[in-house]
Amino acid sequence: PPPAKTERGEVPPPPPVPQEEIFITVEEMPQYPGGDKALREYISKEIRYPTKAMENGISGKVICSFVIDSKGKVTNIQVLRSIDPDLDREAVRVIENMPDWTPGKQRGKIVPVRYTMPIIFKLQAAEPFEEAIKEELVDPDEGPKFPGGEKALSEFINKELRYPQSALENGIQGRVICTYVINSQGKVTNSKVIRSVHPDLDQEALRVIQKMPDWTPGQKDGKAVAVEYTLPIIFKLQ
Repeated sequence: PPPAKTERGEVPPPPPVPQEEIFITVEEMPQYPGGDKALREYISKEIRYPTKAMENGISGKVICSFVIDSKGKVTNIQVLRSIDPDLDREAVRVIENMPDWTPGKQRGKIVPVRYTMPIIFKLQAAEPFEEAIKEELVDPDEGPKFPGGEKALSEFINKELRYPQSALENGIQGRVICTYVINSQGKVTNSKVIRSVHPDLDQEALRVIQKMPDWTPGQKDGKAVAVEYTLPIIFKLQ
């Protein structure tokens, strides 16, 4: 039958669709794939400290809430406690990029659940310059080695590197050249950019270097020594 009309001949709007009830607590809470440990690892790996906030020494806890809907998708993200606009946006970005969760259940039925989560931005204390170079840098007989060799180093960088969104949107690419010291314990110290392309690319290059595992240190006369290493980090738009 044709839709009913009002006295003026207008078709009335359809009745509102009832909103699905959103639960706060349920018998079976939503689960991130792999559990809480995997969730923490995801946040630690995904988060990128905004350059401006880092330069201004801004840190803190951004508290967000979001809904895991009945399909396990993350929706309706809100910042409940703000620290800084850049930190807030980064927290929301990390949450938006989450994979689907296992949805929550109440009385055996899948239901949407609101979830509250803090995203913590903590500045790393800068390593004292004297500490970074307290060992004499030497020209080694045998250079330091990344675990697994050069191929493993390339694979680590390719896997770990994340193209900063702002640089991606503005078509910025290039080669950031960094130096760092592999000390006599094989640890990466005193990393710095010696050829910059863009602040966001520079920061991402340093982040990747600082996440490297311990190397096999260089050798001089059969003794482990500190060696300065130079590495280009290439950002290339596909």
